Amino acid sequence: MISEGNLKIRLEGIGEKEYTVLCTGMFVRGGFVEWSVHDMDSEYKKKCPPVTIALVALNVMIFVIVDLFFFKRQDEIAYFMALNPLLVLKKGEYWRMVTSMFYHFGTEHLVCNMLMLFFVGRLLEPVFGSLRLFVLYFVSGLVASGASLLYNGIIIRERSPFVFSAGASGAIYGFVGAFAIFF
Repeated sequence: MISEGNLKIRLEGIGEKEYTVLCTGMFVRGGFVEWSVHDMDSEYKKKCPPVTIALVALNVMIFVIVDLFFFKRQDEIAYFMALNPLLVLKKGEYWRMVTSMFYHFGTEHLVCNMLMLFFVGRLLEPVFGSLRLFVLYFVSGLVASGASLLYNGIIIRERSPFVFSAGASGAIYGFVGAFAIFF
């Protein structure tokens, strides 16, 4: 039986190699159980996950720039970068759906999101590939922004001028969903 952990494989004429495996699913075909196994050692030892690192770095860099240079004007920056249903739906400021993915409301908000992004992203990137992970981040973030607009802008319209949302949580939940489906 294969489970997560170490697995020794011996191929005739090639030799023996020990792998750390990550089992991503079980399929039943004709009464036999078949596991999909990924060699995680070779992926992790060769390189760091570049898109995951770049996304974390970009989020942290934006937070540091806002915190250092615009500390006294953070309300203005939040007003400029955060997602607000009134400004998006009434004034057509759709760029907020992207900028809100990178702006965070405080250090704790940033740290929690970046830890989750790093730990889930580094598991997904070797399996999905860098480009797919990048697309997953943006599509998940845009879907989350759309859901926020739908809820705050249409369902509870009377409060929408006062509602601002920001952070990478929506994109990270996309990662968690992909993790739950594929692992």
